[in-house]
Amino acid sequence: MQEIQGKIHRHYRELRIEDGPLTAAAVKAAFLGIEKKPEISHSLLWVVKQHHAMNQKILKPGTMKNYKATEAYLNLFLATRYKVPDMPLKELNYEFISGFEYFIRNNALKENDTCTTNGTMKHLERLKKMVTWAVKNEWVERNPFTNFRLKFKHTEREYLSDLELATMENQDFERFRLQKENLARTIAKSDYPMKGKLISCGPTNRTILAWSSKSFCDLHSHDLLSPVVRCPSHL
Repeated sequence: MQEIQGKIHRHYRELRIEDGPLTAAAVKAAFLGIEKKPEISHSLLWVVKQHHAMNQKILKPGTMKNYKATEAYLNLFLATRYKVPDMPLKELNYEFISGFEYFIRNNALKENDTCTTNGTMKHLERLKKMVTWAVKNEWVERNPFTNFRLKFKHTEREYLSDLELATMENQDFERFRLQKENLARTIAKSDYPMKGKLISCGPTNRTILAWSSKSFCDLHSHDLLSPVVRCPSHL
């Protein structure tokens, strides 16, 4: 009996040294000589690439582009700070995340294009989503973002004044639509070699530019409902 207890204690100590799971099932398996399955260690960039591959057809191209930018920052951070091409996901901790935040703020992917506070938080938010996804897949036991708080800078949006709101309420948008259509028809019927692309037009903007194969022509009217095309003959 004492011999059995001694073997159990020995296997328990070995598990502690190996940093293995200290559970009754693990000690029993070691005592019975059951070979444990080799632990699969996922890396940080492996998770990033898996996330990209699985969401390529789900996320919008613009969103995927942003995730690629975050991946580029991770590659640069690992190479600069840790001198490694990748790292085990289980080694990701609060220190890594706070260091990554500082790195993004002070290093630009493009020259003279460092991230703002909200831009930095967006990169960290994307990393957090990918790590949380890995936790849900049980690829890592703990989430290093548990005690990390994203600090977005909220800006106050400007509202229209009462005068601006009243101006909008009094605008005749149907008249504006007719003006635009009438101008387009006038350009299309013109004898000048124009493509008829309307650049700008509005109730307070009476000068409109239309692109010509040779030049820009100035279209002007005192009454936009009956515009007159003026294009100097020498152009």
